Amino acid sequence: SSCVRTVAHQSRARMDILVRTFLLFSLVCSSSSDLITLDSACGVLLQDTCPELQKFVVAGVPSCAEKAPWNVILERRGGRRKREAEMMMPDNLARRRRAATGVGILCGGTLISSKYVVTAAHCIWANKGRVRTCREPFLSMTPEECSQNRCPAECLRLGPQDINVYLGVTDRTSQPRPRAARVRTIFLHPNWDKKSPLNNITSGHDLAVLELVKPVTFSTTVWPICLPASSDRPLVTEDTRVEAFGFGVREITDNERIYAEIINKATLHISNQRECRLV
Repeated sequence: SSCVRTVAHQSRARMDILVRTFLLFSLVCSSSSDLITLDSACGVLLQDTCPELQKFVVAGVPSCAEKAPWNVILERRGGRRKREAEMMMPDNLARRRRAATGVGILCGGTLISSKYVVTAAHCIWANKGRVRTCREPFLSMTPEECSQNRCPAECLRLGPQDINVYLGVTDRTSQPRPRAARVRTIFLHPNWDKKSPLNNITSGHDLAVLELVKPVTFSTTVWPICLPASSDRPLVTEDTRVEAFGFGVREITDNERIYAEIINKATLHISNQRECRLV
C-alpha cells in the first residue's frame, strides 16, 4: 500500500508541474489570456515556494506573494494629515520619510479577475473612529462632499481617486516602490448601512468591489483567486481550518497602528455566525 501511495503522490506531483508549466506557457504566448479561462485557472499557485526572505518577521509567520498571488494592498492616497505634516518638513526629509515607510496600509483585498478586487465595505465607507462616531452634517455626505468639506476622521468616505492598489507585494518597504494600479469605480454592497454608527456590520454586508482602470498582468505573484460557488458551501463548516494572508497589525500605539513589513500567513478556524455577531 505504501508503494501505491508513493506512485499516487508522484503522479499528482507530475500533474501539478504540468499544470503550472501549461499556465506559464499560456501567459508567455498570450497577453490577452485567450488560451486559458479564469474558471479553469483561478486559485492556482504558479510557484509554491518563497524566494529567500531578507527580514525577520515579528509576531507572524512569514510568507510571500507567490504563496498568495491574489493578495492586494489598498493604500490611501495622500491623506490630508499626511500632506500637512510633510509640508512642514524640508523636501529631502519628506522624500526620505515616504521611502522609508514604504507602501501604506489602508486595508487588504483579494484579486478575483484581471480588473476586479474584493475588499471590505468598512474600508471605503465607515461612521466610527477610535473615539467618536460620524454625525451630521457629515453623516449624509458623499466622498466628493467630504473631500470639499474636510470631514473628520470618524467619517470615512473614499472615492476611486483616494485609493492606490498594489499587487504582488512580498515586502512593502522594498525598493523600488511598486507601481500602483488605479481604481475606476467602487461598488458598495447595496445593503451596507451608510447611516448607522457601526454600519450594521454584523449583518453580512461588509463587502465592496473595486473596478480597476486597466487590467493587471498575471504572473507568479499576481493571480486571481476563485470565487466560491453554491456547491462549495459544504466545505465552509464550523471549525474548518483556513489560511489568511496579509500585512496585519503588529503593534498599536497611541497615535498609529504599525503593520507588518512582510506579508504574513495565519491559520484560522471558521466560527458560526452566532458567535461572530456576539464579538
